[in-house]
Amino acid sequence: MEWLAGLVICAALGGWLLFQIFKPDPPKPEPGRGGGEGAPASAPMKVSRVLPWEGDGDYETKVDGESLYQDALLSIVGEKTEESQEFETRAVLAPESFNGNRLYAVLIEGKKVGYLEAPMTAVLNAMVERSDLGVVAFEVEAMITGGWKRAGSEGMFGVVLDLVDEDVEDDD
Repeated sequence: MEWLAGLVICAALGGWLLFQIFKPDPPKPEPGRGGGEGAPASAPMKVSRVLPWEGDGDYETKVDGESLYQDALLSIVGEKTEESQEFETRAVLAPESFNGNRLYAVLIEGKKVGYLEAPMTAVLNAMVERSDLGVVAFEVEAMITGGWKRAGSEGMFGVVLDLVDEDVEDDD
């Protein structure tokens, strides 16, 4: 009977070893993701020109998904500080294709830091279609906020844009 127990243990160890050798590789990020896990799989679109956008200085438009791009934001700002930051910069809203829809990736210093929120994406897409501009990107004022680090706690970075339109109602 002992030989049977030994055989079962050897078979189990052999099976485990074979699984370890031939197990499938973990999935690799899809081309065009550009961000962390959970970022939409999208493809950059060829842009004919970059148009400047003048805001009103209120920085009311939020960027979605910046939690997936904390490393990029940290590399732009430099380091977390004890106080929350308000790092003013410029951003490019670069169009990307996702499931037949046009999204706008938010790029700061050429690094993707998130996506334009849905209400403003709809406004930009409607404006581009009405004006027959083709595929364009927009350059806007941006502010990286947060990013504090104190004893026992740490805040994430966020991004807001100086990009407003009277057609977009504030949800707050």
